Order: sequence, then C-alpha cells, then structure tokens
Amino acid sequence: MSTVQTYPRGRFLDLVASEWQRITHRRVIRWIVLVGLALYVLVIVIAFFNHSKSGDPHPAFRFGDLAGDGAVGMGVATAIFMYIIGTTYAGAEWSQRTIVALLFWEPRRWRVMQAKILTVAIVSTVLTVITQVIWLVTALALASAEGTTTRPSGFWSDLLIRQGLVLLFTILIAWLGFGIANLVRVSAASLGVGFVYFVIVENVVAQYWESARQYLLGVNSGALLTRGGVDFNDRHISTLHGGVEWAVVSLGILAIGSVLFSRRDAS
Repeated sequence: MSTVQTYPRGRFLDLVASEWQRITHRRVIRWIVLVGLALYVLVIVIAFFNHSKSGDPHPAFRFGDLAGDGAVGMGVATAIFMYIIGTTYAGAEWSQRTIVALLFWEPRRWRVMQAKILTVAIVSTVLTVITQVIWLVTALALASAEGTTTRPSGFWSDLLIRQGLVLLFTILIAWLGFGIANLVRVSAASLGVGFVYFVIVENVVAQYWESARQYLLGVNSGALLTRGGVDFNDRHISTLHGGVEWAVVSLGILAIGSVLFSRRDAS
C-alpha cells in the first residue's frame, strides 16, 4: 500500500523568514548597501556645495520640483543596486551549494522558488521605502537651507504615484537579476548579461534597427517611470506599455528558471 508524503503546515512562512535572514546577512550585500550609501552622501555633498543660485526668484533647491524628480533618480539607483543584490543572492546559492542543503530541509522545489521570489520582492520594497524616506528628508533639508519648500497643488498624490512606479520598477529589475543568475548559476555571468545588454545591445539596436527601439528595456524604463509615458521619433510609449514589457521579460525569465529548477539536478 503506497503512502503519500506530507509536510508540516506553516513551513512556507518559515521558509520566507529563512530566506530573509539569508539575503540580509550576506556580507557582500551589506557592502553593496554601504557603498550605495557612501555614494549617495558624496553626491548630496557635491550638489550642496556646487549649487548655483541666481537670486530669490530662482532658488537653488525647490522642494516642489526636487522631490519628485529626485525620487525617480533615487529609485533608479535603488533598482540598479537591487539588480546586483538579486544577482548575488541567486548566484551565491549555486556557487556555495547552499541550495542543496536547503532542498534537504524543504524538498518541494516550487515552494522554495516561490519563497525566494517573494523574498526578493520584500527586500526590494523595504529598501525602496527606506531610500525614498531618506531622499525626502534630504530634499526637505536642502530646500530649507538653500531654497524654498513651497509645493504645487496635487504634489503629494503625484509624488506617491511616482514612488509607486519606482517600487514596481525596482521589484521587476530585482527579479530580472535574480532570474538570470538562477538560470546561469553564476553571479558574474548575470552581471555581465546586464552590462552587455544595456551598454552594447541597446546602443546597437538603437543605431541600426530604429523600428525596434520601442521594445528596448531602456526606453520602456523611461516610459514606466514617467507619468503619461514618453515620446520619441513620432511614437508614444505609455507607462502601461513600459510596465507590461518589463513584467513580461522579468516574469518570463523567472518562469523559465523556475521550471528548470524544478526539473534539473541541483548539484
């Protein structure tokens, strides 16, 4: 008589908590965060001491303009760091063979992958919220010291929408980095893929295949992060279009990686 193998209930939350500990306690990820913080402080200091002020009608730092544009810039920087974090998180699992030990504890591979994907999204959300709060405090401090804190009507609703788009972008690009590293099993290779695509492939396509530019991830990043989308060469790319393209690419790579992970040898 055959028996059906069962597993304790409630383990998924334990698994997510374990993955949270795993990703947040990695030394390389802590160094990535520290380097990002150092670069941020350096940029703010340079901006403060090199600002130009042409009189009261044109203050150096206008909070109403600075906060929204800076939130997007901060979001892009956070997304880049999350791509690196997602890449190192997945790649280290394979290079250090910790994935094998994890599968002894939780043999259901789909469940393991779901926990990892969810953990990447949670880390992306937490880091985005923290960096956005830091930026708003910084922008308010700069405007109070060398500018004006006046805000146009509808400022906060517009800012929240832009920050929401930033969060979506950060999660998708973190998933992309994680998904590529999970496919190739090497962190450096995933970083190399990102570099080659955004630095080389996009420039070559933009120069020699004009009709394909609307499908490039770089262009769609701008569309996703811009309310109302972007226009170029008599074409309009909406925010929805940018989000859908990023979702298709990121989720597609995650799906392929998850299927292969469920079937191939983990050793």
